[in-house]
Formats: sequence, structure tokens, C-alpha cells
Amino acid sequence: MIQAGWIGRGYGVDLLWIADQTRLKNPAYHRTWKASRTRGGGGKLIFHGIHYLDAIRYLTCDSISQVCGFCRNVGGQPIEVEDAAVVSMLFTSGMVGTLNTGYYLDRGYAHLVALWGAEGWLRFQPWETEVLTWHSTAESAPRGVQRITGTQPVAAYDLMLQAAVDFAGGRREPFMTTEESLAALRTVFAAYRAAETGRAQRVG
Repeated sequence: MIQAGWIGRGYGVDLLWIADQTRLKNPAYHRTWKASRTRGGGGKLIFHGIHYLDAIRYLTCDSISQVCGFCRNVGGQPIEVEDAAVVSMLFTSGMVGTLNTGYYLDRGYAHLVALWGAEGWLRFQPWETEVLTWHSTAESAPRGVQRITGTQPVAAYDLMLQAAVDFAGGRREPFMTTEESLAALRTVFAAYRAAETGRAQRVG
């Protein structure tokens, strides 16, 4: 849909990846690599948020050129890493966007990928039965608000993990390239620098 021009030139994106606080309150979790900046590289941003930074780059074929943001331990648990991160992004095309990722819920997840453009918008919610909603004013697009729904939530993370296992077993090509992986990591660590310095950072 994006490549067909149904959304038009990108104006803005909203990314949301929220998980539960319950795991952070478990003393056993405090001893894992996920709670250690030295062993894990960071917290919620690098553990979950990185996937949506990669996804929006892939979906739009647009690179993130600058970031600024905040990374905080808002819940106060005894961990070395952030449990909340908000990142503002500037893309090479001039499009802007935000990512909000944190451990805010008592259980479960909340997800959103939304793209706003000159010809319309789309909203994607993995792990929900209403997976994709969009609207377009492009001549070639269907009229009105369109929806794609399923009988059960899409297990996107499971599909990614299976793809990695299949690649390791020689049964398929990798689901992302080294260049794509590096771009996602550069974006995350630029965001960490921005949070530490209070200044917008260029992405690698």
C-alpha cells in the first residue's frame, strides 16, 4: 500500500510498544541481562523499541537521520536500565515521528504503528484481531476506511523468531540484512546519546 502510493508522501509516524510492569517487580528479573546496561546494552528501548524503529524504516523505505528523546526508570525498580523511552525522529525525507516504549501495564501489551501521509493514513496493530486499518484519497485506492481483521491476533514476534531459526537451519534467507540491523542499532544508541546529553543526535 505504501509503495503503491496510497498513503502518499509521509508526514508523520506514531509508534507504540508498551508491555507489563510485572516482570520488573520480580527479583529474579533484576539479576538477568535484561536489567543490566553492561550486558544488555540498555533497557526497554533496545529490547522492544528497536523492532519498531526497524519496522518503520522498512515500511517507508526512509532512513531516520536525527533523534532526540528521554530514557528513564520511571517505575523505580532496582534495575540499571530504562523502563521507559520516548524518541522523536526526523527522517531523511523530512517526515517526523515518535516512539513511546515502556513497561506501563499490569499485564499484557499495547501496540501501534501509525503512518500519516499526504494521501491518507494507515494503522497497524500486531497482536490484535483488527490488524490493519487505512484510509486513502489516492485515485487507485479503495474509497472509505478499510480494515483487515483476523480471527486471532498475529504472533509477529513468534514469526520473527521462527524466521531466525529457519535461517540458522539453512531453510531460508535472513529476514533482515546486516545493514538493516546496523541501522536499527545506530538509531537506538543515537537516542541513548540524546537522552544523556539533552541534545538531538545525528544517526550514524
